[in-house]
Amino acid sequence: MAVSSWQVPPDGYIQRGGRFGPHQFNETVNSEFNKFEDRIAFVAYFNGGVRAIDISDPYMMKEVGYYVPQENPRCGFIGGNQPHPNIQSNDVEVDYRGLVLAPDRVGCGLWILEFKK
Repeated sequence: MAVSSWQVPPDGYIQRGGRFGPHQFNETVNSEFNKFEDRIAFVAYFNGGVRAIDISDPYMMKEVGYYVPQENPRCGFIGGNQPHPNIQSNDVEVDYRGLVLAPDRVGCGLWILEFKK
């Protein structure tokens, strides 16, 4: 039974092109199963970047931070020969230092983020 839901407002992201929506959350921290002891979930949201969600109250989740990378000349292609200039945050991982690693699926880069409460 679902108890709550949360979504990035689509304002501006739909028009950017590419995929928009959740893809993956940080399933592990320092290569171990994430127990969400800090009550923050990081979610890769394709062209919506990386979102930090406070899940301490599962009935009222709220966004407490985000990072949306800018497009750059390194952005590559998605299938065939169609250029894809939009970032596509595809994955998110937290390392032993608490740094958030967020790669882009179309070659725009790897972002290393630090979340400050």
